Amino acid sequence: MDKSRTDSLGMWRYGKEFFETAYAVKERALKRPFVPYYFLMGHSIELLLKSFLMLDGCSEVGLKKFGHNLDYLFDEAMKRGLPELLSVTLADKAVIELMNKEYATHRFRYIRTGMMTLPEIGSLEGLVFRLVNELEQPIANSVKSVSRQGG
Repeated sequence: MDKSRTDSLGMWRYGKEFFETAYAVKERALKRPFVPYYFLMGHSIELLLKSFLMLDGCSEVGLKKFGHNLDYLFDEAMKRGLPELLSVTLADKAVIELMNKEYATHRFRYIRTGMMTLPEIGSLEGLVFRLVNELEQPIANSVKSVSRQGG
């Protein structure tokens, strides 16, 4: 991918929009989450974690090695200082692990029979809400800094 195609702000904005859309889908479905909701939430997490990694200097090409694996993205973000921007709990790690089990295998996109083990909705939405809100200012400041430098 060409670096000029996006930056951390663009990745963050899409992550925020997927979160907002997931919430709207859930509300439209009479507050009963279902597969499209979980797909949108998983994609939101993926994009938000990737926006943080880009903020920390990871290129789009560098992000490819993580694929759609939320566990790998989360672990890398933790190593690169995510806890300095956002309070991260063991429950957050459990949410990521549960989401990743189905998200990384594309189960939210393609039908496969059998039970799914999914995170509790409040914990899932709480984590994504915090990612959206706590990453917004550092990413916006980074983009402002780059544009002031003429980059």
